[in-house]
Amino acid sequence: THKRISRSVYDYCIDTKIVDSSLIAKWKKPGYERLCSTYVINPSNYKFGTTSICRVPLNDRSVEAKMAQDPTTGCRGCGSGKGAGPSNIFGNKYGQNLAAVQVAREKRLEDLAKRK
Repeated sequence: THKRISRSVYDYCIDTKIVDSSLIAKWKKPGYERLCSTYVINPSNYKFGTTSICRVPLNDRSVEAKMAQDPTTGCRGCGSGKGAGPSNIFGNKYGQNLAAVQVAREKRLEDLAKRK
């Protein structure tokens, strides 16, 4: 884990089902660091026993499929690896804004800690 929250908060979130523990477990495995949902990797959810288009890295997609997104989750590309997908996998401004706020908070806390 990235040690961004305390263990007690993490356990609370799992116990109260605020977070998906199986999704978090997948994030810890190589190749699944950006996984949007466990739904997209379940072959029984898709025709021909495959996974969602969002799991295919952008550089491996045809020109027509570059802008494709999963119809269920809305994910545009959660394939892991360098250049595998967009930085904001859901393609909306809210994900980017929340991430920017979190990064700014962490930087501010680091700056405050350095001053002490």
